[in-house]
Amino acid sequence: MKKNYLMLTVLLLLNLNLRAQQLVKDINPGGNSSYITLSKAVNNTLYFAADEGVTGNELWKSDGTDSGTMLVKDINPDGDGLNYTFPNVFANIDDTLYFVAYTPTSGVELWKTDGTADGTVMVKDIDPGTGSGIDVTRCELVPMNGILYFIADDGVTQNELWRSDGTAEGTYLIKNIAPVWQSYIEELTVVNDILFFSANSESGGAELWKTDGTTSGTVMVKNIQASGGSSPQFLNNVNGTLFFAAYTTEHGKELWKSDGTAEGTVLVKDIRPGIDNSIQYTNVNNFANNNGILYFTATDGVNGIELWKSDGTEEGTVLVKDVKPGAAGGLDLNNIRNFIAINGTLYFMGDNGVSGRELWKSDGTPEGTLMVKDIRAGSSWSEPEGFVSYNNTLYFSAYDGINGGHKLWKSDGTTEGTTIIDTEAPTDPKNITIMNDNLYCRAWDNEYGEELRRLNLSTLGLENENKRITFSLLPNPSTGIVTIITDHVESDKLDIAVFSILGNTVYKGSASKEQMQINLSFLSKGVYIIKVQDGAKVHNQKIIIE
Repeated sequence: MKKNYLMLTVLLLLNLNLRAQQLVKDINPGGNSSYITLSKAVNNTLYFAADEGVTGNELWKSDGTDSGTMLVKDINPDGDGLNYTFPNVFANIDDTLYFVAYTPTSGVELWKTDGTADGTVMVKDIDPGTGSGIDVTRCELVPMNGILYFIADDGVTQNELWRSDGTAEGTYLIKNIAPVWQSYIEELTVVNDILFFSANSESGGAELWKTDGTTSGTVMVKNIQASGGSSPQFLNNVNGTLFFAAYTTEHGKELWKSDGTAEGTVLVKDIRPGIDNSIQYTNVNNFANNNGILYFTATDGVNGIELWKSDGTEEGTVLVKDVKPGAAGGLDLNNIRNFIAINGTLYFMGDNGVSGRELWKSDGTPEGTLMVKDIRAGSSWSEPEGFVSYNNTLYFSAYDGINGGHKLWKSDGTTEGTTIIDTEAPTDPKNITIMNDNLYCRAWDNEYGEELRRLNLSTLGLENENKRITFSLLPNPSTGIVTIITDHVESDKLDIAVFSILGNTVYKGSASKEQMQINLSFLSKGVYIIKVQDGAKVHNQKIIIE
């Protein structure tokens, strides 16, 4: 086997990165963006909001093909029918999609669709006339037992809890919890066929409530904090037990649980003893269920905001690991994007104070809680986000500081198995959704703007495995003179680029197979990233210059 030698510094494995991410349809032609927001897969159809430059932002659908990607209905002929980025405005019940939409004559109301223009209709004009029955800033659509539960205002009662069976007659107010003022209902969460939520009643302050869908069955579970309310937050179903955070003047904001009874609604643990809060106020839900164990972020007042877990007992509620030693905390509440559990492993974004915000994983033990990979080498951040899973593999968006913004990545939980999918793919993938062995997202490039893209996950691994190339570089660290051994190089020459850890290009050149030598001794001491490209095949690796 012929081997070629190059002067450089590292030891790495170079994988082929195919142009696997495909444009589904240029919805707004000519390099204009279609501004896709929201996404929901319903019975082999992906629904989303988009603007093709004529009708405004409206409801679209796609089967993954150009011809099968189309406008469902121009709900508002005078402008945008859907123009909201809130995550809970699509819900699926029996292959019917429920959503909220705007028209000048009815305001923002509840709609439904079967995927046809004729079958896309307003369910009910809850606040008759031009007033809006639904406040999009407080919109939650939650199915339970074939009924949709949501928050609405009929113009008389203000925002209260409603239900709908998809008909105008079957869409009605369940209970006026706070007749004098707004009940500020939020956090709709289903546990064992009971809908739990936070509501502000006339007794004062927000408390934990529940409903079975009837007026008489809509009651306060417990008045946890008699004066001012306990403000329940982060309601989560963990194997039939409701976990949430609640405030009391005695303990501050701490972890609670409930079985739906007053007696069974109890403080799990005063993690930060005294009146200070262990769980901070934030709009980001940082609770997750991993194999029946609750994972969440909290501070005990010593270790900062870190990863904790609970089995529902005081003894079983413990700090998993001090990711960032000291009082600063390794899980910054303002930047937590995702918790996702895959096959018993929790993935999250953590910061150890050295590598910046990177991809981490945990099996619930201190030694099993570690950074998966320093994707953006050094102290800069890769900011992994948009976590989804397929066949026990994590897919997400991250920025390595080299390949032009956030790109799609995948990980099997190992450093070697955490790789960028396509270095030349469109940037900044958002609204990542899995449907029928395909990953869909909106992403941007110069040619088409921000449009709908598709990645076939069922063939991705096979394509990469069949075209794998090995590069070995020695020594590392180096003073600048290094040798790279390559197998199966297809191009006449390799393109070489070197970047600082801030992403600045400090060297660009090429090397032929016959003479592969460059001199990097001019670089200052430190950590750099080498990008080696053989045609469409690209790999990046860290190098230390001494």
